[in-house]
Order: sequence, then structure tokens, then C-alpha cells
Amino acid sequence: MPVNEPSFPGPETSGEAGELIGSGSFVLDRKLALEKLMRFQLAHPGMYALVLLRCAAAGGASQIFLTHKDGRSVEFRFDGLAFSEEELADPYACLFRELTPETTRNRELATALLSLLRLGPSEITVRSGKGKRRRLLRVTGLDSQSQQPCADPETETVLTAVQPAGAPEPLWGPELDALLEDRCRMSAVPIYRNGKLLPALRPEESPRASHSFEEKGVRGLLLVPDDPAKSELRLHRWGVFAEKLSRLSPEVQVDGYVNDDRLRLNTSQGAVVRNARLETVLAAVSAAATHLALRSALAQAQCLDEARPEQRRA
Repeated sequence: MPVNEPSFPGPETSGEAGELIGSGSFVLDRKLALEKLMRFQLAHPGMYALVLLRCAAAGGASQIFLTHKDGRSVEFRFDGLAFSEEELADPYACLFRELTPETTRNRELATALLSLLRLGPSEITVRSGKGKRRRLLRVTGLDSQSQQPCADPETETVLTAVQPAGAPEPLWGPELDALLEDRCRMSAVPIYRNGKLLPALRPEESPRASHSFEEKGVRGLLLVPDDPAKSELRLHRWGVFAEKLSRLSPEVQVDGYVNDDRLRLNTSQGAVVRNARLETVLAAVSAAATHLALRSALAQAQCLDEARPEQRRA
């Protein structure tokens, strides 16, 4: 069933004084809106890690370092475009404005902060910028945050979250390790977890025929499926898994991975919006699947030709 981009619900009028959100199309209490977003975005709050990786990639990071210890503290460190004083002063403001390519990383940061808050950390800090422009954002609750100058000599953006010992659910666990390895294999940015580079896709290690392609911002890897009746395409955005499509057109039978940074996710962050961008991606996959089918047919023909002399001698 198609997933369309939903609009955030809000009453046209309110009995209490409200805050104008966005373009003024509706009035909604800001804290209530953030509480709803915090509860309903992401299937599991631990997926904040994937969102932060998208945030780093969208800001032009050349590498990302993730460190976690005892499940109660995590640190994400990356270079690229720094967050400004204005952006850190209100990290959630972008959620109520029109999404643009320039604000993509801001939305990812805001979504990650909301998801982290669901896990009950005692404090989340974000340090970004360099020199006199370096700032420190400290978040201790949904409506409890502060920003100040940061005197450390670093230049990377660093997000740190610390959790008290009595928290019911840790900030990190083995399931997140497995999640990262499974869902970040299309990342064009090297990701280091506790000093170890996360594995990337390696089509050369598969005995199946494959075809890699990149055209107009769409890059992918297609393999001949083990089961011709089962076709799966894993959609990625900024190198991080977004959704798996299992029902493709009859002529497209692939086991595939494709990335397009211009894909949009719905409000829950659980599916790709069905729009013209997705149609463009699927058209690119369909064209690449034709190349894969041709390559597979040629490989099978070559195998048959090589087998015939052996059959004659037998």
C-alpha cells in the first residue's frame, strides 16, 4: 500500500494560547507536538544511531567515529559542516519548517535527539564549530536545554549521551551492533565503531552475478536472487537503510541495494515517501536489472560453451 507524506495533525483553534508553528496554517502547542513526534518517530528509540549517521553524511562528513561503553554512554564524532549558534539555539525548529536540502541534517539531528530522550539519558551534549564559533548544546529533557560557548580546541561535531545506572533500557546493546552492520553497508562514508571499520558490501565475495551502477545521484548494487520468485530491493538514504521493497514489477527480479540521498522518509521515519523521486530510483533499478539479466545470460552461455568440450571427451 502506498505510503504518502503525512502532515502533522493539529487543531485549527485551541482553547489555550498556542505558538504559531511553520507558515501559520495551524496553531499547535510546541511541546505537545514534540512529545507526539518523540513517541511516534522511529519504530525503536535505539534507531537514533542510524539517524545520526545520516546527519553526519548529510553534512559532508569524511568519516564517522562511534564509541559506546557499557551501554550507558555513547559518543558520535564527525567532521563536515558544523552546526551554527542559531541552529543549536533551537534544534527542533527545523521540524516545523519546510524540508529543504539545506535543512536535512538539522532534521536528522532533531529526530535523533528526540529518540535519545525516549531512552532517559541524564544528559545529551552537542559540541560543534571551531574557535570562537564553537558552541555547546546541553539537553536534559524535552523542554530543558541550554547553549553556551565551548572552549575546547576541537573542530569536529561531537554528540555525547550519558545514562544513569537505573535506566530501564540502555543506550546501546548487541542488537544495535547488529543493526549497524546490517543497515549501513551502503555508506559511502567510513564508519568506525569502537575503532573498527564497519563492513561494506562486497559483491566480489558472492558467487552470484552482480551489477553495480551509479547515475545522476542514484547508486546501487544488484545481484541475481537465489529464489527467482523472490525479489527484494533495499532502499537507502545517505548510505543508511530506509525500507525494503519486496514487490517489484514482474520484469525486475533482483536482490538489490540502492541509495539516493534525495529520497524522503515519512514522518515516522519508517518508510520512503511514494513520490516522483522514488519513481526515478525504481526506473534506474529497472534499467540496471536489464544489464544484470544480460550479464547473467552471457555468463551462463559461457559456462555451457566451456562445458561442451568436456562433454564430448566424456
